[in-house]
Amino acid sequence: GNSRKEALEEIVGFLYPVIVYESPHRIEKFFKEISALAPNADIFAIKEISKLHQKYFLCKASDALQELKKANKKG
Repeated sequence: GNSRKEALEEIVGFLYPVIVYESPHRIEKFFKEISALAPNADIFAIKEISKLHQKYFLCKASDALQELKKANKKG
């Protein structure tokens, strides 16, 4: 709700990297919200960190949703 939006607006304004954990069920919503707030923000997303099938991508927030659609969201 509103508190989530306020928190994301605050995060976007930080001058340093921020780590956010999001569940697979809400990841699309998260990327939509971030790309609407800061489309030129750099995003580094990683899945299955420290595991054999680890996947990651680096892109602008506006492209993150497209990268996510190419990937398997489970895990």
